[in-house]
Amino acid sequence: MVFLVLGMALGMTTAILHLVQLGASIEQKGPSHKRADTQSEKTSSEGAPGPSTQTQGRTGHRPNGT
Repeated sequence: MVFLVLGMALGMTTAILHLVQLGASIEQKGPSHKRADTQSEKTSSEGAPGPSTQTQGRTGHRPNGT
């Protein structure tokens, strides 16, 4: 029972410290609006995603009726 409580406390402390470090590193980099705009332009210029050419024409039936 003692090890369970100690393990949970250690795990939660480690997780919180990691989140604080992650937040600090994101804050130093600043907002990433430029990267998001670039990706949205890229996907809009490619057109709507459709079915791949490999899956077109497949009916899902097996050839020998099995």
